[in-house]
Amino acid sequence: MAKKSEGTKKDLKYELIEHIADISVASSGWSKEVNIIKWGNSKVPSIDIRKWNRSDEENIVVGKGISLSLDEFKILQKINMNNLKRYFED
Repeated sequence: MAKKSEGTKKDLKYELIEHIADISVASSGWSKEVNIIKWGNSKVPSIDIRKWNRSDEENIVVGKGISLSLDEFKILQKINMNNLKRYFED
């Protein structure tokens, strides 16, 4: 479990509640991560899937991504992966 941290993205404040997982990490320093984050002045955290560059701890860069409420994430979890496999088979 990662410790809480705070930062800004172009004047948008965020609070990283917990780092859940790295989905991928590139040699450039960018990583695609799943985190629990509070954006702005929100009191409700969201499940966040986003690119981050933490190669410079003084200047963490937050990339594009998606934030989901718990209800939205539950819907995503219900998607049957067997229905999606046909799109990704060789």
